[in-house]
Amino acid sequence: MILCAAPGWALAQDAGDKNALALARTEAAQQHQAALAQCGRLPVRDKDVCQWTAKAERTKREQRAQARYEGTPQAAHVARLSIAQADLEVGLRMCGQRSGAVSRTCKLEAREQFNRAKADAEQAMRDGRTDLP
Repeated sequence: MILCAAPGWALAQDAGDKNALALARTEAAQQHQAALAQCGRLPVRDKDVCQWTAKAERTKREQRAQARYEGTPQAAHVARLSIAQADLEVGLRMCGQRSGAVSRTCKLEAREQFNRAKADAEQAMRDGRTDLP
C-alpha cells in the first residue's frame, strides 16, 4: 500500500543541501497524495487508519529529510520524537477499531512503545547521534 523504502537520493543527502530537502518534501507530498487516493478505495472502517498511516509516512519522510539537512543531534532528536508521535497516533487509531480489553491492552502497548522510542531519542541526544530509525 505505502512504500517504505527510502529513495537513493535520501540516503546520500548532505547536511545543508537545500535542493535535496526540497525534493524530499515534494516527493513526500506526492507519495502522501498517492496513498490517500488508495485510501479512498477502502471501506470506511479501514479508511481512517489508512489516512493516518499515510500522514505518518509523510511526517517520517519530511522529518528524516529535515534532520539530514540540518545534520545536528538536536535535529535528529526532533525527528525521532516526531516519528514516535506519528507511530503512536497510527497505533491508537488501529487500537480504536478494537473493543473492550483488547482495545485497552493495544493502547497500553502503543503508549509503551512510544515511551521506549522517546527514551531512545533522549539517549541518542545525550550520545550526540544523528542516525535515524
